[in-house]
Amino acid sequence: MMARALARLLGLAAIAAAASAASHEQQPRADDLAEAFLVGLGKADMTGPIAEVNQMGYANPSQLAAGIHTRLFARAFIVADPAKPETRICFVSMDAGMPSQAQKIALVRKLRAKFGDRYTERNVLISGTHTHSGPSGFFQYMLFDLAGSLFVNQTFTAFVDGVYDAIVAADAHVQPGSITAAQGGVDGGNINRSPSSYLYNPASERSRYPSDTDHGLVQLNFRYAGDSEAGSGLFNWFAAHPTSMNFTNHLISSDHKGTASQYIEQAADPGALTGQEKFVAAFASTNLGDVSPNTAGPLCHGGPDEGRPCALNSSTCRMEDGTSAPTYCWSLGPGSDMFESTKIIARKQSDLASGLRFASVAAQTALSGAVGFAHSFINMSDYALPGGLKTCPPALGYGFAGGTTDGPGDPPFHQACPADSSCPSSMVGIEL
Repeated sequence: MMARALARLLGLAAIAAAASAASHEQQPRADDLAEAFLVGLGKADMTGPIAEVNQMGYANPSQLAAGIHTRLFARAFIVADPAKPETRICFVSMDAGMPSQAQKIALVRKLRAKFGDRYTERNVLISGTHTHSGPSGFFQYMLFDLAGSLFVNQTFTAFVDGVYDAIVAADAHVQPGSITAAQGGVDGGNINRSPSSYLYNPASERSRYPSDTDHGLVQLNFRYAGDSEAGSGLFNWFAAHPTSMNFTNHLISSDHKGTASQYIEQAADPGALTGQEKFVAAFASTNLGDVSPNTAGPLCHGGPDEGRPCALNSSTCRMEDGTSAPTYCWSLGPGSDMFESTKIIARKQSDLASGLRFASVAAQTALSGAVGFAHSFINMSDYALPGGLKTCPPALGYGFAGGTTDGPGDPPFHQACPADSSCPSSMVGIEL
């Protein structure tokens, strides 16, 4: 699904890349920002079960939740056209691995009961921060259920109700306001976890970028009419997998994305209890693919190669029996443990977000124009392609079994498997 108005905001946000970053001493004045939209922001708790449920992300059956590191929240942002208030979009960032279609269907059903056709499957866009430390059990698809604790109604209900409550709160706050866009770069916040694979991209393409990961952070700042220059909320995109809390973690956690949100919200509303701040700050997921926050890189954590870098192409280490496997190979973050690493990566994002929040008017792009959206359903298992080709039902392949340096695969599979004779000669595809 793609909301056309959101795409418009993103396009305008990219213009801010040409503007220079500004200091805190030159803050935008409220009078300089036109209230071009109706905007509403809201937040709600969606934590769900915190014990005896598999966590969603690493597909590790032994990773049962056994407590809580941070609570999980849904953060909603509504933008409406002042000339046509019924024309609006709603973007929700939720502290979860991803949303599910079943969740969206149940959510829209609740929204229709309260608001009629104001919020539907067409103009509500849900985005998961992609934390790998939330509870599982909210999907209708077998693959995701098998990777967790099957269907868990406690998780499903908490996620549906949390997003619903955030949208209701945002709707109650809809009022004239402004949106500005700004952009900056996060240094030392991510690495490519498949650098040798990246080198297979054509040199002409790689030469267009200064790094093998995207360091850019694009931010939209929201301000209600009459609010101070500090604004009312923000959301941004920065590419980094929320896997600072690694695959050995057993605590429910929003990881570095949710932690960055709480840093901003608590700074904007000091003294408020967590979750009760008026300011709403979402650090949303974006092009995070093979992008890891574990910047110390992959090392061997056992066997004859302990302490040494993993094999570059296969991300394996030698085992005690002389064979190579991914079992001991994983990456560490910049801190002394995963908790400190989570804080460090979160602080890198929140510090930049705070600077962009207070940037001068010259360093921000004021958004304007009509609000609209587009939505369609596509059957990705039977989609026609050029040349008479078409897509097919999904299956589990070598890449799935090989894992990553954020979460190792299971022997005999490993990364770069098809080119290695140690891999099985065939693999059964499971139609899902």
